Amino acid sequence: MGLPARVVPAEQPLTLRPLPGYEPGDGVPAAVPPRDRPALRVVTDLLPDTHGESVSNAVRGVIRRLLAAVVEVLDGRRPVDQLRTQLTPMAHAALRTRVVRSSRTPGKLRSLHLCAPGPRVVEACATIEVGGRVRAMAARFELAGDAVRCTVLRLL
Repeated sequence: MGLPARVVPAEQPLTLRPLPGYEPGDGVPAAVPPRDRPALRVVTDLLPDTHGESVSNAVRGVIRRLLAAVVEVLDGRRPVDQLRTQLTPMAHAALRTRVVRSSRTPGKLRSLHLCAPGPRVVEACATIEVGGRVRAMAARFELAGDAVRCTVLRLL
């Protein structure tokens, strides 16, 4: 609890002034001038939606296991250097800055959504729980033969 408030007399008397008028008038609103912009059109020839349909089950499993290992790194159960070969140096550095040393409860990968914006690229968004907090994670993976490498990793 704070200290009780006390009343202190002002050094100079306070003066209240009325506000200037700020309400709109009662008349007809002014006409809005037309804009010199081109009209918008509906685009119907977009690429098909690929929210994970083209991601094979094998690649999906590898990405799920890799992100589960990332969660283990984040809560301190796994050393970050174990994932050095699966992450680019930039993604490895991003993960290294987020490690929590002492987590009471083990983290977990709650949900995972994949999409394939290109033939050898998979993007993922995941919901993870680390240290009692639920966080979002975004990642980008590049496929080279049977190998999957994480090129971008962001914990939001």
